[in-house]
Amino acid sequence: MSMREVKKFLAGYKKLGCFGVVGFFIIGSMSVNYLADFIGKRTHPQRYAQIYGCRGERDGSTYYTNTCDEPIHLRYCFRTERDSFKTVCRTALLKPGEGVDNVTHDAIALNQAGAEIWSREVWACKLPFLPDMVGNINKPQQKERGCRKPDDERAPLLGPDPELQAALDAYEAP
Repeated sequence: MSMREVKKFLAGYKKLGCFGVVGFFIIGSMSVNYLADFIGKRTHPQRYAQIYGCRGERDGSTYYTNTCDEPIHLRYCFRTERDSFKTVCRTALLKPGEGVDNVTHDAIALNQAGAEIWSREVWACKLPFLPDMVGNINKPQQKERGCRKPDDERAPLLGPDPELQAALDAYEAP
């Protein structure tokens, strides 16, 4: 490229003006974000499977009613130690309009088993993904609420975790 061609190229940018350069930058940034989102949804769909607006209000003894038009996997966890990530969780498949009716029963069973409940976490995922604690995208050793592929060997089993099931069995025994 000769110097004359370089000057001609730069002269074209001068004709754009300040607003043209800013507009070009904004359109370029939006295009890159759209492309990254498109590629991310194709390569890591589980990162986009978490649902935030499908949990309805408590209705009698039913908690976390599915208000979406599609089935979801809902997971609720009881944190049983203060300043710890030790949790006892249950995962449920909820059809539209269904809710979980054993949250209070599970809390009572854990209290009867001697566990102290410090907090509760609830999140949901689109099918076929399962809710679980997953590695942060920037720090894989740091776990956060998210979704996993169902064929992932680290995916949670549907139903109660062994510790919660033992507490429930002990509570229900005569």
